[in-house]
Amino acid sequence: IFKDLEAFLDENNIIIPSPGIDLRNFLNKYKHKFLAELDLFSFYFNQPVIAITGTLGKTTVVTVLNDLLKKLNYKVSLAGNIGVGACDLILDQDKLDFAILELSSFQLEWAKSFKAKYSLVTNFSANHLDRHNNINNYFNSKLNIFNNSSINLVDKTFLDFYNLLIKDSENKYKFNLFDKSLNKDLSENKNINYNFCIKDNFIVYLDNISNKITNIININYLNKKILIENWLVIIGFLYLLDKNIDFISLLNKYNFSGIEHRLELFSKKNNLEFYNDSKSTVPGATLAALDSLAKINNKNNIILIIGGLSKGVSRDSFIKKLSLNKNIKIIICFGLEGKILKDLCVKYKLKFLIFNDLKNSVKNVFEIANKGDKVLFSPSGSSFDLFKNYEERGRIFKDLVNNYNIDSF
Repeated sequence: IFKDLEAFLDENNIIIPSPGIDLRNFLNKYKHKFLAELDLFSFYFNQPVIAITGTLGKTTVVTVLNDLLKKLNYKVSLAGNIGVGACDLILDQDKLDFAILELSSFQLEWAKSFKAKYSLVTNFSANHLDRHNNINNYFNSKLNIFNNSSINLVDKTFLDFYNLLIKDSENKYKFNLFDKSLNKDLSENKNINYNFCIKDNFIVYLDNISNKITNIININYLNKKILIENWLVIIGFLYLLDKNIDFISLLNKYNFSGIEHRLELFSKKNNLEFYNDSKSTVPGATLAALDSLAKINNKNNIILIIGGLSKGVSRDSFIKKLSLNKNIKIIICFGLEGKILKDLCVKYKLKFLIFNDLKNSVKNVFEIANKGDKVLFSPSGSSFDLFKNYEERGRIFKDLVNNYNIDSF
């Protein structure tokens, strides 16, 4: 038993830190001892790996891919930032065709020898700047997903940032690009292999010609609460895996049941609809949730609850965007950064209420809501001001709503 961390680091030759541990204060003296969990995994795991990262959409993409690959009779297992740890797959790897890994910037940060056959990046925007110090460091941690990978499928916004940041390494990677608004072939760019986009309601693969893969109407993505950007990377990957997949048959038989804490409609109490989107830990996730609700609701009747910690990312532009959203009726700010959010609401002339905790926020929702209102709990920040994780935050929100009565509050 070690009395302090310094003694532990001194006495051990190889240290495999949990991804959640911030190593910045120990790098100068102990960096040579640190072994990334993903590097250990790659040393022992010999089956093909599908590695997926991004600021938003990772969990949805890995969940849907896992489901669809199983429907295509592949033997797959899901691990990493979701489900079990990556190393838990090593002993049973002979039973697998693929391992699907959801990977965070923390898991990728110190990876060197990690390798994946397929590396997928859903999108990129500022996040975890309290840990990575700046957006360049955050971006560079994501780049480690391409170490030794064979096929890369990335969002155009990520590629744009890559070209801006690391021009001297432009030949290091080859990319398959997806972008829903792409309307021209980019094959002249030597970093681009193929392009996936939407043209005339079809997901298309652009090489020298346009190859129609599947009609987006067949996907029925709006009802399944999966953004089309996520479908682009899912369909793009499956097309790269096997161009002969019958997508119409595959997708018509698929019913996505949703993910807990991600735009989860869990209650219609008192003629109100309550959505638990506690997994929203960045502004982009909340904006995406609002966009999804707007597709089925164009009334000025959304009560939006925001809070949590910003992780070093300014939420000024986020609140400004909320001020332009005509579907928002009122914003409820709560938690340790509630006053910061309140001041931004004042700045952009948004109607708001502010409370210290979630319990009083829910109590006041029932007091101000009208029949037919939609209550969206989408904090746009991490949970660590008041909760141990976003799962606990989401469960407590659901319990407060489901158990609400005026006497108990």
